[in-house]
Amino acid sequence: EEQRGARELAKSLKGWYDREQGGFMMRSSEDAQQIVDGIVKELTKLGVKVKEEHNEDDVLMREDEKESLIEESQDLTTTIVSSTSDGAKVVIRIEDAKENLQELSSTYKSVTRSRGFLSDLNRALGNNESGTESHYFNFENADGDIITIRTSNHNANSDNFENGANAISIVVKSRRAPNSFKGDNKVNLTEYVYFKESIVEADGNVLSEIADSINGLLSNGKFVDKTGIAVINRVTEKSLVGPRELRKQMAERVNELAD
Repeated sequence: EEQRGARELAKSLKGWYDREQGGFMMRSSEDAQQIVDGIVKELTKLGVKVKEEHNEDDVLMREDEKESLIEESQDLTTTIVSSTSDGAKVVIRIEDAKENLQELSSTYKSVTRSRGFLSDLNRALGNNESGTESHYFNFENADGDIITIRTSNHNANSDNFENGANAISIVVKSRRAPNSFKGDNKVNLTEYVYFKESIVEADGNVLSEIADSINGLLSNGKFVDKTGIAVINRVTEKSLVGPRELRKQMAERVNELAD
């Protein structure tokens, strides 16, 4: 029971249990101490006497382990890397993110209220910042391609991605605002837009299925929209299909025919 409670507390602090190390791995000594305090508290409730002391060298996340985690963040085959608004790097193991997405999917079963979903999605992917501003998460798929997952409440702009990027943009809009998607053929970008009213009118599992779709992306490097209701904006190296660009091309074609 104590072990299960400790696992839950570690998970809430974005830590994990490492069987090889035989203990909980945390991102800071403060988080590690919080784990210790939580276990002591639970054991005390059960009437178990606990000697509350520890050696500084025995803190579950030592500085050398912390440095190792930072180095590991460069290995995008096993981790997802994002950044906070102040530029701090955030790292989460892909397997942990997949487990978080499974829980998120269960939480949003039969839920049609989209408020708060983006923040919960960002947390599942390792970034605890609240709000609906754009967040970018990077990982490497089995083919060796770096994939960027963007989450936001507004359309993407290709200028915000590096040239040659492979990106999936997930947008949840509270109202059916004009499509401001901006594409560029230097970026392989596909955007899936979900509108509040469409989510409400659907079968009640749209938000859950978005989490499942992202989980599939982490598993096999391919995003398949399970909802069937997304409005899709897409740019590849061979095509420009953003609405504005399409209207421009159509107008130019009409002018050519008129001439």
